[in-house]
Amino acid sequence: MIIKRLHIISVFLFTMTVVLCLPSCINENDSMCVQFDVGHQLVDTAGAVLPDSLIGRLKAYLYLDGKFSNIVTSSSDGRFQISFYKNSTASLVLIASPRKDSIDINEPKVGDDIDNYALSVNSISGFDDFYYGRFDYTPNSSNSQWQTVTNLTNMRAHVHVLVKDLNTVFGNEGTYSVKLSGLHSSITFAGTADGDSITATPAVTFLINGDLLSDKVSAWPTKNGESVTLAILKDGNPIWVSNLDSSGKPVKLYAGDDKVFLVDCSQMKLNITVLTWSKYSQNLIFY
Repeated sequence: MIIKRLHIISVFLFTMTVVLCLPSCINENDSMCVQFDVGHQLVDTAGAVLPDSLIGRLKAYLYLDGKFSNIVTSSSDGRFQISFYKNSTASLVLIASPRKDSIDINEPKVGDDIDNYALSVNSISGFDDFYYGRFDYTPNSSNSQWQTVTNLTNMRAHVHVLVKDLNTVFGNEGTYSVKLSGLHSSITFAGTADGDSITATPAVTFLINGDLLSDKVSAWPTKNGESVTLAILKDGNPIWVSNLDSSGKPVKLYAGDDKVFLVDCSQMKLNITVLTWSKYSQNLIFY
């Protein structure tokens, strides 16, 4: 009987030790506990606020010391209340996607690292929008309770490829195509591109002026330390390949980009000129 009681006491003490070691806190009046009331807003690349109607669902994931703790549900006013011990680092990751898209988030398990994948695609996907925001706390931050607003930005980048004077320089016989490589299949809960390396081979069309224009490609932003490579092909064989822009810098795509990669074959030295698609597309004439 004594041995049994000792066993029960040992289990109880072990359980209490584990609970006390957890980075989250239940008693918000505890002097070691900090609480935040996190709101959100959608913004574009210029910082202008966008309507919430652009998204159909919003989920919040709390990471403590870089490990997944729990999903946080919003209050009636749409804000997220979180609390944890102030000697912990914390990240509240907010992810939103359009209602029209059936995007399946890889739901994390308790203890999963924040660098794990949030969403993976096997190839270039047709969906255009995937909003991401993150509120971070470090132990040297203020330990008082306050409200804050986290910006959510579109993590998807969009790009067209436009090739000028292609037939003039390389001939009008054969089948031309373009390929973009240096893209990745996944976005992580930390908000970085990762996963398998994938390529995009969008459909192309010759415009009335003879320029070659590709369909839009939607992709994740370029992974840190990497670049996007553009290849022009004729009958499936590369005739020109580069990953450098007109300034000699590696070509990259950033979250929220809507760009056009322009290659002018009439130039003595070919390179990729990166332009804003919305401004350039106004002058395009299709068949």
